[in-house]
Amino acid sequence: DFEDDELGRQPAGWDGNYDFASLTVKADTPPRGSHQYLCFDKKEGTGKALYSRPFPPLGGVVGIEFDLRCNDKNKFLLGLYVEKDGDFQQAVHTKILRSEAQTTPTIHMQGESAPYLLGSWAHIKYVVDLNSGKLNSYIDNTHVGRDVPLDPNPGVLNTLSIRDNINTTGVLLLDNIKIYKIQ
Repeated sequence: DFEDDELGRQPAGWDGNYDFASLTVKADTPPRGSHQYLCFDKKEGTGKALYSRPFPPLGGVVGIEFDLRCNDKNKFLLGLYVEKDGDFQQAVHTKILRSEAQTTPTIHMQGESAPYLLGSWAHIKYVVDLNSGKLNSYIDNTHVGRDVPLDPNPGVLNTLSIRDNINTTGVLLLDNIKIYKIQ
């Protein structure tokens, strides 16, 4: 929840260091019930940025929850991935997408699309069954994806990653990240 991390610094345990992007703890506009949050900020589309943090491997049925807010972004990819061994192709992913003609972005939760209002906090939740290779996703308690197949099924999850595209610019805020075993 970043409450004990030093303001203005990259939080402990996160890897990644770039001249064109930053990952810092901030406190100016936290979600309800929080004081501090994580801010990914990339103002120039000059390279890919990857910030990641390992966690103990989880298999079986896993819950993933976090609060997300995107203040601004261009048309390119920006998102949070919960991965196996830092492999974005073996991951549960939440991406903010915005086409050139589209003024309102959408949130894509493992490929399932939902409307999203820039600058607003949203609560994201997944129930991931790594035994059957399917997941259910929710945004602010609305069921978005039902029994969405994981292709491929990673079997276990052990890495958090914030990923973008070379040309991406944007500001992505995250808080209250929980990854836990359900059964």
